[in-house]
Amino acid sequence: MANPTDVPAKATPSSSEALAALAATLLEKPATRKPKPRLPTMPETLSDQLAKLSVTQMDAQFHEFKEDQVIRDLLANGLDLKEQAQRFQGELRVAEVTHLDQYYQQRGRIQDLHHQIASCDDILDHMEQLLTGFQGKLGNINQSIQELQDASAAMTVKLQNRMQVATQLDKVVDGLVVPPDLVQAVCHADIDPAYVDHVQTLGLKLRYVRHQAHRSHPMAAVRDVQPELERLLLVSAARIRHFLLDKIKAVRTLTTNIQIIQRTVLTRYQGLNHFLIERHPETACEIRDNYIYTTRFYYAEHFDRYSRGLQRLLNVMADRSDLLGLDETTKFGGLFGTARPALKDRKYIFSLGDRLAIVTHPAPQVIIPHVAEDKKDKVPLEVLFRSYNLALIDNTTSEYEFVSQFFITPGTHHQHKGSDTAKAIFEHIFEPVCNTGLGLTRLLTEHSFDALGVLLCLRINYQLANELQHRRVPVLEKYINATNMQLWPRFQAIVALHTDSMKKLFTGSSKAAALSKQDVHPHFVTRRYAEFVASLLALNQDPPTNVVDQSLARLRTELEAMLLRISEGFGNRVTTLIFLINNYDLVVTILHENGFPSGSAAESDYFAQCKATCIAEYVEEQLDSYFGYLKSFVSATELATNNATPVAPAVFAPVVAEFNTTFKDSLANINAAVIRSFSNFKNGTTILHSVLGQLILYYSRFHQLYDRHVAKKTKGGGGSTAMAGQRTPVGVQNVMVEIKKYKSNF
Repeated sequence: MANPTDVPAKATPSSSEALAALAATLLEKPATRKPKPRLPTMPETLSDQLAKLSVTQMDAQFHEFKEDQVIRDLLANGLDLKEQAQRFQGELRVAEVTHLDQYYQQRGRIQDLHHQIASCDDILDHMEQLLTGFQGKLGNINQSIQELQDASAAMTVKLQNRMQVATQLDKVVDGLVVPPDLVQAVCHADIDPAYVDHVQTLGLKLRYVRHQAHRSHPMAAVRDVQPELERLLLVSAARIRHFLLDKIKAVRTLTTNIQIIQRTVLTRYQGLNHFLIERHPETACEIRDNYIYTTRFYYAEHFDRYSRGLQRLLNVMADRSDLLGLDETTKFGGLFGTARPALKDRKYIFSLGDRLAIVTHPAPQVIIPHVAEDKKDKVPLEVLFRSYNLALIDNTTSEYEFVSQFFITPGTHHQHKGSDTAKAIFEHIFEPVCNTGLGLTRLLTEHSFDALGVLLCLRINYQLANELQHRRVPVLEKYINATNMQLWPRFQAIVALHTDSMKKLFTGSSKAAALSKQDVHPHFVTRRYAEFVASLLALNQDPPTNVVDQSLARLRTELEAMLLRISEGFGNRVTTLIFLINNYDLVVTILHENGFPSGSAAESDYFAQCKATCIAEYVEEQLDSYFGYLKSFVSATELATNNATPVAPAVFAPVVAEFNTTFKDSLANINAAVIRSFSNFKNGTTILHSVLGQLILYYSRFHQLYDRHVAKKTKGGGGSTAMAGQRTPVGVQNVMVEIKKYKSNF
């Protein structure tokens, strides 16, 4: 190793190379020796270097230095390049010595760094050897892992194969082996919920054996086991048959509650019946038929007794004498000819009253006949109808749910076939009950004249049908439709009887008797009609039906025809209008009181329009009676004015004189006539205001004509002496003051 103090006698021209050489020397110097450094020999000077150059080289150097910016600046300033070169050479030498001193001062740290780097190199070499060995070992381990994976995959395949074989063997063993405990339980154990598990196990074995027996190459064990399982099936079927028939037999007692037996007994053992349905259908059919026969008799007997009990509670709300057109004073034929006794609460014949509550706020309970008889209660037909049919749908819901669970196996429960089977069983059971219900409906309505009761039954039937849909019980459609087919024709027949009674009221001999009692006040038929129509409208909602709409139209047409026939007997048009207004007003008022104001129903709008038309005509008739001269004069004068026909001022004088003399008495007479003619004070007030308001309009028009043809000419000096002395008409304000006296009479 070279001594760090041995610096070459002749350094390279580049100071950086000298520094690098010095650093390398220091790195190689031992740490224990610290000799005093010697300054290295300085490189050749610029003059020495230039002396060694040839002319060509000097020329090239000259051109190269000429391009240098520093040299160009020195030349431009006129400085001596040699002096500047020596100055630069001295500065470089000083800087080089300074840098060398700094390097000598840091040589210890540089040596430490060198030793650390060498130590790191040794460590890295050792690590490289370790990693190389570890890499080799990893390669061996990877090979071992791959071999283990291959072995594991092979073992997994073997395990899966053995598990598949074990599973198949388990199925075979479970399907073919008949444990003695199972035989003992099926043949001799008590039938309880645990017995259901035994027969289900037997069913699984039978299904497996029968499936294996139908294969092309059945196992020999199948031929040995199948006969034994079939014998066990026969034993279990016989025991289950006896058990279920014995439980069903308990239903035959009328005092038994069938729902309790179904929930507490039969439902607990429905698995036994499902076993028979799947494994021994003949026995299952026998049990099903026995159940249908038993429950059919049970329900038929109970509902028949219930129907007879309800019939004794019927309160007849209306009979043949309770028609719209029949007078309450009509005499019955017979020996004594007495009037019809009032045995009924007549307020519910044409008006619903609280009968509507049965469809708006129905009671959740059904009627118990013997309790109602003890209380001596009598109820209308719709209450009896609802009670029977409510009991019917409640029992229908319970029975259909039980049939769907007991006679339909879980495998077919959600299939269409299972639903059809449940419907068929239910229809066989409830056929006599439905017939009894139709018979009760026929008995209640066939000879009834209570149209409101029949329509209430129709609404109840609609609600019960919706309730069945809400409960998801898809039965009784035929019964509900058959009930509607009974009720709608009867309702139409009763409405036809009402219309015929109004048609016959003022025909033949009854017409003369009726005309002798004519009165301008509302007719009793009108009141009945209004109450009846309000009731029909209340029931014809949610949803409305065309049958009721058509019935309302027929009743309205017949009432209007009847009122026109009655009005023919009055002597003048004013009395006729008073009669019609009073009747139309009564209809509108009753409809409004029952929640059907104008704009809410076609009937209300129609009669309101009829009333308005008659009032307008009545107003004109009243004005014609007391102020006809004024109306005719105004109309004729306005026509002449429009046609540019001259109007003589003198023609106004008679009209002015008559109006000034009679208008107060005429107003009093009109007021008295309205008070006397209209029983409804509110209606009378409206009519009086209409008459007086129309009078003000006519009189205002008259004043305009008077001012145009008389007053202006008089002021202009064109009038005669006679015109100047005639009376002037009463002012419009004076007439209005007089009119206000009659506004508070109603």
